Amino acid sequence: MRPLLLAAAQAAPVCTDGIAPRTAGKFCDNVEDCMTFCSCACTFDSTKWKSGVKNDGSTTCPGMSETGVGMLAPDSGVLRDLTALAHISFRAGTRATQDVLDGLQRLSDHLAASPERTRLGYTVHVKSCYRSHLIDTIPECGFVLKAKHMLAKKDLTEEKRAYWLDRANPQNLGLSWPGRTPHSGGYACDLILLDSAGRDCFDWRAGVPGTPTCSIAQKTASSIMDEAATNTTVGGRRLRYEAWHYEWGPSASGCTHPDCGDKHWPPTGRP
Repeated sequence: MRPLLLAAAQAAPVCTDGIAPRTAGKFCDNVEDCMTFCSCACTFDSTKWKSGVKNDGSTTCPGMSETGVGMLAPDSGVLRDLTALAHISFRAGTRATQDVLDGLQRLSDHLAASPERTRLGYTVHVKSCYRSHLIDTIPECGFVLKAKHMLAKKDLTEEKRAYWLDRANPQNLGLSWPGRTPHSGGYACDLILLDSAGRDCFDWRAGVPGTPTCSIAQKTASSIMDEAATNTTVGGRRLRYEAWHYEWGPSASGCTHPDCGDKHWPPTGRP
């Protein structure tokens, strides 16, 4: 290696040094380690902090790897664009692996043949499939660093200290520990049911105040989506704690209809 390249390689921090998470592809999986990792990989600008905003621009992570175990690079050759599907809409540029594309085609075929879909006029919308882990990891580190910033204050009451210790754990915010996700692995999609007027029938949660509603009762809409995506022919599985997250492929895990509705309603919205 040439001296200049060697110097550049030595200058890049290895922010996972000394951190041994229990799950492959995670950078950290406890508050202490995540404060260490995020402080190394990211910078936090408190002047840009907007309360309650996930992506407020206050955190940038130049030292964070874009790829790793379970993480597909944005230019990965295994990712393919979604193409036209009956009764399924999506944004241009939405991509997924072949396992997911095959699952969505089976879902489309199921919807086309469904008398219930014909009667009620609902469709399915794909919110997202593949996305780089950075889209999730950077705001997760942002919440960790916001909590660290507040916990460093010497005038915190015990009540406030307990509050910010709770907020330092991304799982308490309905997020996950920084690192790989089913989306970054290319085997997950967020799907929601739209009624005949095109209204969202739920979002990542369901069955709690503040989620979207449509002409179909929320639990019924979620159950319809579960049955359509997780029946034995379509072959998907739903995340137990998130109403719109479905997976296909060898790494897929979660619940199937009717257990999703019977045992995991309302979804908790937490990992």
